[in-house]
Amino acid sequence: MIVEFFGQAGSGKTTVARLLAEQNNWPLVKVKSKARLAGWNLLFLFSHPVKFFGRLGYVFGNSLSLKMFYFKFMNLFLNVNAKHQKALLQTGTAIIDQGYLHSVMSVFENKVSLPVMARYLKFIMYPDKLVFFETTPEVLAQRIKARGYFAREWLNPAQLLAWQEVINHNNLVFKELVNQLPGPILKVDANHNPQAIADQIKTFIQS
Repeated sequence: MIVEFFGQAGSGKTTVARLLAEQNNWPLVKVKSKARLAGWNLLFLFSHPVKFFGRLGYVFGNSLSLKMFYFKFMNLFLNVNAKHQKALLQTGTAIIDQGYLHSVMSVFENKVSLPVMARYLKFIMYPDKLVFFETTPEVLAQRIKARGYFAREWLNPAQLLAWQEVINHNNLVFKELVNQLPGPILKVDANHNPQAIADQIKTFIQS
């Protein structure tokens, strides 16, 4: 069973995922080897060619520079495809803390409408269960400031601010669609204690 976490940077996905993995001996799916990254993607290509090239088109069409394309191609495309394929072969519960659904915030460079988001969702693979981490932009900003870094650190302050506004908007658009997604969904308040959230998610997974 694949369990995917969705939430903005700073929502605590990775912290909770590590707790669940350590306490329950559930694999937190990662792909570090470039050879395995390529191998899993070849398998995905042959298994789902339409989704492969469809999402690759979104990555290419929403990249404003070669650097941006490389970043998205590696992190939002190859890595996500590989993690999903690897998770399919895991026994029991496999956790993906950043997968296909997380890319709905990062693949676009502009604020998108509900129909545009819905079209993109046709090209992704879905988990068996989804955990949606909910919090406020204010809390996220505090956490990001505390940890000292955010995604796309090469952007200047003005570009980074604009990018955060895009993420916040597209996150709200996705929230309007989340209840239409296949499979069980658990929404958790990411402002709670990580252990309390982990316990809540464990109950959801085992139900």
